[in-house]
Amino acid sequence: NNSGISVETLRLQTIDTVQLVEETYWTLAEAKAQLVVALESLALAENLHEMNVIQVEVGTLAPLELTQSRVGIATREEAVLRADVLIGDTEDRLRQLLNLEDGELWESEIDPTSQALIDRIELDVQGAIQSGFAFRAELRQQMLRNENLYVDRHYQKNLARPRLDFQARYGYNGLG
Repeated sequence: NNSGISVETLRLQTIDTVQLVEETYWTLAEAKAQLVVALESLALAENLHEMNVIQVEVGTLAPLELTQSRVGIATREEAVLRADVLIGDTEDRLRQLLNLEDGELWESEIDPTSQALIDRIELDVQGAIQSGFAFRAELRQQMLRNENLYVDRHYQKNLARPRLDFQARYGYNGLG
């Protein structure tokens, strides 16, 4: 039973590690998408600032608007920097999870190739519940622990019973 519990613990750790790698991968994909959006937003803010400069020169806009558009550009630049840092941190985390060694492989860029498109799936709730009870490592682990407790209970119960020991010897005593 203890060996089975160890196997289930290993299975749980493997499942958790795979799930963590997948989550980190999708976090990286999201961060790269956020960088694209932040760059587009920065370009739009810069275009707006250029239009504001022209309007101030013509006299149809107050110079105060230039300050506000500069603040908008700075805010967008900050978003770009944050997205870039998030990409770097997430790539490093993914490299750690994949246990990549230092060197060329560690330094190479990780580019997510999968699209985050999800098809709607139909789920059989009863089948999922039965499958969960049959294949969940936590449940199997607990069942093995329960079996250990059952065996321990019977062992302890047997220890509470009276004990009778009998020893007999047969031999010769003599002088050499």
